[in-house]
Amino acid sequence: MYLRIQQSTFQLIFKSNLMKRILLCFVLFGVAMTASRSFAQTIFTQNFEGVTVPALPTGWATTGSTAAGCPGWKSGVGAETTWGSVTGVSMPAHTQYAIIDQYKDSVASPRNYNTYLHDTLTSPVFDMSAYSPANVSLTYDYFFYNATWSSTGQSERAYVLGSSDGGATWAILDTLTGYGWNGVWHTQHASLASLSGTNCRLAFTYADGGTGVSTTSHLLGCALDNVSIANYTSDSVAITKITYNSSTNGIATNNTPVTFTVQNFGSAVTTLNMSYQVDALTPVTQLFSSLTIYPYATATFTFSVPMSGAVAGSNTVKVKIDLVNGAPNTDATDSLSSTFVLANAAYPRCPLVEEFTSSTCPPCASFASGFDPLCNALGFDDPASGSNLNIIKYQMNWPDWSNDASYNSDGSIRRSYYSCNSIPMHFVNGIVDNTGWSSPMSAAQDSAFSNEFQAAKADSSFISISASYYVDTNAHTLSVSVSATPSFTKTGAYHLYVAACDKHYKNYNNEWGMLNYYNVMREMFPTGSGTAITSFTAGTPVTYSNLAIPYTNTNSAACTGIADTAGLIPHMNSFTFWNNPLLSSELVAWVEQDAGKSIMQSISLPASVPVAVSTLSYVTGIRLQPNPARDESNLRFNLAVAGKVNIRIIGYDGRSISEVSEREMTTGAQNVTLNTAGIPSGNYIVLIQTPTGASAERLTVVH
Repeated sequence: MYLRIQQSTFQLIFKSNLMKRILLCFVLFGVAMTASRSFAQTIFTQNFEGVTVPALPTGWATTGSTAAGCPGWKSGVGAETTWGSVTGVSMPAHTQYAIIDQYKDSVASPRNYNTYLHDTLTSPVFDMSAYSPANVSLTYDYFFYNATWSSTGQSERAYVLGSSDGGATWAILDTLTGYGWNGVWHTQHASLASLSGTNCRLAFTYADGGTGVSTTSHLLGCALDNVSIANYTSDSVAITKITYNSSTNGIATNNTPVTFTVQNFGSAVTTLNMSYQVDALTPVTQLFSSLTIYPYATATFTFSVPMSGAVAGSNTVKVKIDLVNGAPNTDATDSLSSTFVLANAAYPRCPLVEEFTSSTCPPCASFASGFDPLCNALGFDDPASGSNLNIIKYQMNWPDWSNDASYNSDGSIRRSYYSCNSIPMHFVNGIVDNTGWSSPMSAAQDSAFSNEFQAAKADSSFISISASYYVDTNAHTLSVSVSATPSFTKTGAYHLYVAACDKHYKNYNNEWGMLNYYNVMREMFPTGSGTAITSFTAGTPVTYSNLAIPYTNTNSAACTGIADTAGLIPHMNSFTFWNNPLLSSELVAWVEQDAGKSIMQSISLPASVPVAVSTLSYVTGIRLQPNPARDESNLRFNLAVAGKVNIRIIGYDGRSISEVSEREMTTGAQNVTLNTAGIPSGNYIVLIQTPTGASAERLTVVH
């Protein structure tokens, strides 16, 4: 995260899960305490009540900071409103706790960070000898930002340590993850399976990101409360989630696998006897064995036999825990039900990535330097690549200095829709992505993003989208038509979104070296709020159409150098394109369910003449070689469904230039020769028409 704090003082870059983002605001929430359960034997507990602030309870020891004005760990209470007061950072109210407030307690004169690298709070000794370590779990509440100094790149850190020899040696049991951008207290669970014997201790250690540089600035610290160690003597598991297609939105087909998630609230789980039932049909049973699910841990499993027997209309699937470790489940939720409607068809899913960024944001520049090339290499927003991956980028006006020229109200609406309070931030199919990244991105990070994008299209979609998008450069108008056809009947709250984007532009007015921008939204139709849908009926399309949308642009040709864009940029809050939208724009459309912000299907296509492009054309991997062409070009593509295929070359005015081929084709790779010797030099469209849709590719002829 990036937060500018008093320009004359300093800057902090907050980081969580290795993600650097701009911080706009903190949303503060309380955290409910975990209820005690009758089957758990308490070994040790401490809520830091009953002592006078700032004293600590008897038996708790501290090491590290001892200088006046920087006492290290102590007790605190309430909201600690003076926490990091210069930064405006606050901490939500909580019952009395242990705290190391590294910012508030900093001394006025310069200090050496090497003196304060580790401040440790150590518990009294507790006895684990009578318990099986696998059944012992630690629960605690904490508040921790995990901030990083922009000038040094050093981060504050916090860990939970465990010792079985009274503190002579220690091992890391848990690592505190930063939750600063949400500003919440977080409840954490950790296994104590590595501890045993009569002489066990815990330690909570904090490091302030020191670099040995004398400075008056300090990072923030962390707080701790409600420490509890318990032995779980009964078998107690709760089903917390049923998933029969990760993006079903309450829709499924027969042959869809059933997945469920459980959380363990008892002793360690090694086997689960599970069953699921669709309506009143025969239950499907399965034993999940060779497991190791520690207390409070969660695990997800999939039945090997998929659903069957569902009928048109509403259906209910119920997942049930029959046995835990061979015995009946105790004191937890042993069943969970989910209702769905049956779809009559399923289609390939085209995931959508939505990215929030800014040209005035240094972390955004770092992120984009690795993320954008990866997305381009994967074929995002390129129907010809066959990737089925789409992306749209919203430019924000954060933080200050100057503001991003591409920011407008449609982007602001989408930011509010997702409650996006920091950048760079991106969502995959409507779900925030917290994958860690660095600059430059490592091969492992590239692989993690790539795997995530591929996984996002693994499940089926139950909506097909077709669209047309063309540009009249004489009248300076756009024509947009999008049709979303469901294969199910269901009521709910949905929206159809349609956006015109600059495929690529160069902004020489950027602040942090981020010159190239890809897939940036310029206008949404009718607005960023989309078109509301309250119900879907199988086979009945929902449409948005507007055939005379005026547009303006700042450059007459696609940007290729400084002269194209220097001084020629849109102004903030406008819907102006950077380039000629016929040569360098695209349409992105998607359907999203408001509950859960789940994207059900998306499509992208480049600007063209009136040519309809459909996700159901079953044509992928289009290639034209050579392109530009002189006398001929080889058209290659893959056909997923056999049938009659018409191939022709048309002009940008829609006139047919050449009828290339019309014949029955089998599935698989196709190779067709285009004769361009008699076609005048210029830009054309190669249209591939199948019985279910059409795909198009641009062709340039040069003589």
